[in-house]
Amino acid sequence: MCQLFARVELVGKRGRTVPLLLNDELQQVLKLLIDHRDAAGVNSQNEFVFARNFNSSLSHIRGTDCLRKFAEECGAKHPQNLRSTMFRKQIAISSQLLGLKDNELDVLAQFLGHDIRTHREYYRLPNETMQLAKLSKLLLMMDQGTLVEQSGKTLDEILVNMDVGK
Repeated sequence: MCQLFARVELVGKRGRTVPLLLNDELQQVLKLLIDHRDAAGVNSQNEFVFARNFNSSLSHIRGTDCLRKFAEECGAKHPQNLRSTMFRKQIAISSQLLGLKDNELDVLAQFLGHDIRTHREYYRLPNETMQLAKLSKLLLMMDQGTLVEQSGKTLDEILVNMDVGK
């Protein structure tokens, strides 16, 4: 799974970091954005990937604003459900089908920005490794619509097609 995904951290609310898993296609799209910053009118001193394209601006486009706008414009019956908060809730609910072990639940909760007993953080493998190796399977199955087929299995028992994402 580590060969299929890259893990990056974004700055979220209140300065907290938010992990993001990127497949090869998304990595290529981000590289394209970065390679064409000048042509888009982005200030060369702006460090943000999703920078505002006003030559004097050093600010960025807020993802939550984009999600809200497009959720309303797409004609969804319940646009409020197309937000990152509801996406995290859907992952948390869907993961219950897998019968995750306590440590897997902890990794998932932390990845989603939920706080489960802070003291557990000191007794596990590095979070970056666990999130990339384990949770990319969960997200990939959700994306492919195959999560329900894995009901009752642990993430260790689930085999994923390694050709996906190439």
